[in-house]
Amino acid sequence: MHESGMTLKKMTSKDLRDVLLVSGTAFEISDADEQLSEVLHLLEEIFKTGNNNFYFASTSGRSLNLNRVVSRGLERKFLSKFKKYYHKLDPFYKILSFNPPPIVVVRDHSKNKGRLVEYYSDFLKPQSIHHQMSIYLKSKQRFLGVLGLYRPQNANEFSSLDQAKANMMAPYLAGALENAIISEQKTKQAAIIDSITSHMPYKGIIVLDESLELIYQNKHATRFFSHLTPAEKEQRLPSCSLPKEIYSHCKDLLRASPKDEDSETSQKLFEFSCQTKNTKLPIHLRVITYRNKKPLLLLCFSDEGYECNLLKRIRQYGLSQRQAEVVFLLNKGLTNKEIGNKLFISKYTVENHLKSIYEKMDVKNRTELSYRLQQMALTN
Repeated sequence: MHESGMTLKKMTSKDLRDVLLVSGTAFEISDADEQLSEVLHLLEEIFKTGNNNFYFASTSGRSLNLNRVVSRGLERKFLSKFKKYYHKLDPFYKILSFNPPPIVVVRDHSKNKGRLVEYYSDFLKPQSIHHQMSIYLKSKQRFLGVLGLYRPQNANEFSSLDQAKANMMAPYLAGALENAIISEQKTKQAAIIDSITSHMPYKGIIVLDESLELIYQNKHATRFFSHLTPAEKEQRLPSCSLPKEIYSHCKDLLRASPKDEDSETSQKLFEFSCQTKNTKLPIHLRVITYRNKKPLLLLCFSDEGYECNLLKRIRQYGLSQRQAEVVFLLNKGLTNKEIGNKLFISKYTVENHLKSIYEKMDVKNRTELSYRLQQMALTN
């Protein structure tokens, strides 16, 4: 019988419970750092280690992110030394470029040769690290990072049974970690979009990718579309939260949009007939191709309040939708550069819009425009 098969047969019910405990705990925690901290604690107890750590993979997946590590029992000064120099000597770090197996075991660091002697005597030995087992976590899509488990010289070597248990845990840990990383990325993505759209003259914000999959919507948009009538909800596409009418406009704009991200033809204003509020909801739809990334669709609307009324009044001066947004952001006190960042256009394009705005609204500068807006607010 194959050695791995023999080892699996030696597993006791406790060994299997250990695997289930670690795997189940990992899937219960959605925060990546918190998840790994708890996993390292459990692994320390199960494998009787002195200390351990986890290094996240870099964005490219070809190396480790030496700035992001979760550790137990390791002093910060040694983590700093590893980042500055000793990672260059670490044989496990070099293995990354060779598509490593899920588990790699080193039984005795003191037998290292060449430059590895320096790595052991000057870096590992002062930390009482003698035996090491590294677990490389990989999903089907990418390399996620490395778990390092360490034992001192007076402890037993990592056995084939230890390796078998770690090997059984690895795919579950990788799956749980990937879920946590995806959740983390979505949270960051939402925070970025919120920061970009927070000063825009709209209550509802929705972002779709080029496949018209929903990737973000703020609370106002979620609340608004959850209150559609049963008839309106029937018009939604399968697994989608928006009515077919809106998706149809999105498809038309994507097909018609040129590569120029600031083109007026890369946006449109249409009205959605909302039976719930017995009104037509103006929706501003725009294609975003920020920094040469794949296009996104930004849907914005305001169905109530001061901003909606002021937007309508500004448009009466003959301003385009983009120019109206520039006016709103200017009224919030943003600089030309900040306005450009919010609208995904250059500050020079903002300056050109302002020239047209001043002319259409019969003002000479920002000060006069701000005063005009204050007067409009007072008479709202």
